[in-house]
Amino acid sequence: STLTTYIISLDISKYYMFLIIIGCAFLIKGKRISLGNVLFGLGMFFLGLSFVSDTICSLILSSSFNIKFGNNIFVDFLISIFFTSIIQSSAASLKILQDFCNVSLLSNKTMLAFVMGANIGSTITGILASIKSSKEAKKLAAFNFFFNLSTALFIFVFFEFISSKTKDFINYFSFSSSNTITFLHFVFNLLGIFIWSIFDALFELKKKINSNKLIKKEI
Repeated sequence: STLTTYIISLDISKYYMFLIIIGCAFLIKGKRISLGNVLFGLGMFFLGLSFVSDTICSLILSSSFNIKFGNNIFVDFLISIFFTSIIQSSAASLKILQDFCNVSLLSNKTMLAFVMGANIGSTITGILASIKSSKEAKKLAAFNFFFNLSTALFIFVFFEFISSKTKDFINYFSFSSSNTITFLHFVFNLLGIFIWSIFDALFELKKKINSNKLIKKEI
């Protein structure tokens, strides 16, 4: 999803019509149908994403729909969870956030809160898909949820520190708003991997200690 967010930040969505035309050409000729389906699907995806993004950004900025972000990071976090749960895609949600940042200035803290919420909101897709699936699928969906939730809780605990350090990094490299969101999305997932790697190492250590205790008792 981090790679998807980065690709979207490159603004290749403006070439959606080109992708659709090339995809249709392959499908009409009956050659390389799989490639045609991929190109056509990508084109339609970017078309829909651009339409939804433009509409929502215009709606948020309109005087009849007055929403102000940045007053409370927890509220921004909950809004992001709710919105991403509806569209069921963190990449799409962050694309809309990227477009919104191009017309409205948001702080690094606000963008971080939105990224955290988008990652949790996207887990609803796996949860819904696992309802009538196997036990293993339910476990995978649950782990995906707890992975993102634990990462978000960790960031909230050290929010000021993480926000400050990421801001310094962003300012040093002069990231644009779109690249900032991509970077924060990458940091979120990297922290999640780091946290759960520690949990896994502690769990393995505990198993090893318990195993040694059993061996000593047998001796």
